[in-house]
Amino acid sequence: AQTDYLPPAPPTGLTATAGNLKVTLQWIESDGATSYEIYRSQTQGGPYNQKAYGVLNTPWDDITVSKGITYYYVIKAIGQGGPSDYSNEASATPYGVPEPPTDLQTPWAWYDAITLSWTDSIDEDTYRLERSTDGVSYDWSVNLAQNSSTYDNSGLTAGTTYYYRLYAVNQHG
Repeated sequence: AQTDYLPPAPPTGLTATAGNLKVTLQWIESDGATSYEIYRSQTQGGPYNQKAYGVLNTPWDDITVSKGITYYYVIKAIGQGGPSDYSNEASATPYGVPEPPTDLQTPWAWYDAITLSWTDSIDEDTYRLERSTDGVSYDWSVNLAQNSSTYDNSGLTAGTTYYYRLYAVNQHG
């Protein structure tokens, strides 16, 4: 005797949460599902392209995204009877922390001042420059403007070694 299997019900409660260069999907699993297929579009309502298959459970991270682009997702449950219909649609717009500044140098040093320079970062709102005299305890800092690439640190003590670290900062970190 032949047994006919019905597809599982579509997954419900799909949510998409934006992260740092990722989107995390979560859903309520369907009875009878053995795996899930993930579909994605950059247009609300599709058309959707298959992003992943054989996904075994929730949550699932899409790490092939670009910051600032809104992605729309639906999923299907796969069972012995085949695929379900699409789930509800969920969307998210991943963000990105700024790229770190590079090539931090001290091209000029005087008895009481040091000039620092670096290569400008991408997507920063500000910079945070920190200073230490032991390389461990950074007890001095200054916030610098976006697109900065130099800073003159004056009022220093001659003969003292100074250590610096520089961060690019935006609203995400």
